Amino acid sequence: MKKVTLVLLIIFVALAVILNYMPHLNYSYPLHVDEWVHFQYSNHLSSQAQLYFGGESKSLESGFHYLLANLNSLGIPYMFMFNFFPAFITILICFGVFILTRRIWNEEAGVFSVLFTALLQSSVIILGPIFLVPMAIGLFL
Repeated sequence: MKKVTLVLLIIFVALAVILNYMPHLNYSYPLHVDEWVHFQYSNHLSSQAQLYFGGESKSLESGFHYLLANLNSLGIPYMFMFNFFPAFITILICFGVFILTRRIWNEEAGVFSVLFTALLQSSVIILGPIFLVPMAIGLFL
């Protein structure tokens, strides 16, 4: 990989992380109602309380709740997860897009695909990598 390509890739990934972390600067709680729902379901799992939808987890998103509950049991607080994990997932998405595009076309196309990924707008209607929701992890996968 050329030095210019590597430097541009690092700059664009850093831009994506900065743009996706900006809403979390002034507000340290989950931003979206879906994040609050996932927070509560995971909190109920980690505290071994009965869940809202019965005693068993039969939701399609239960794996995400188990992941968050297991990370909490390892000592990572929920507020830390909802503040900093979207930035980590953004890094994974950018590198995944770069690798996929580089395999299909070339390195320059991969770098510009990371730029376009960084400039994607996330909103409460179109959930994106700003929020810690299962769809953001699905974008990486």
